[in-house]
Amino acid sequence: TSPEEFVGMVGSLMTALNLTILSGWLAFGWIGGAAIAITSCILVLLLANVYGLPLFYLNILMFFGSFFWGHRLTKRITDLTQLHKVEIEEIEEK
Repeated sequence: TSPEEFVGMVGSLMTALNLTILSGWLAFGWIGGAAIAITSCILVLLLANVYGLPLFYLNILMFFGSFFWGHRLTKRITDLTQLHKVEIEEIEEK
């Protein structure tokens, strides 16, 4: 494959892994999101070693962004759910 095709494949892989991390957070919560993020980092490390690309390691930084964003999103959903439960309890008490 040409270098342009390789860069395109890497970009597609990174996008897919970032979407997978966010989907893991939404579907499985903290444990699932963390497990998928760690698996994605290991996959990138293995690919970087196989292809001998030192800058490939920088792609892991994107995963930290997705990890943080997914964590914040999950925390926000949990907080809103808890707030909703408290409001329902207050209404039922009245």
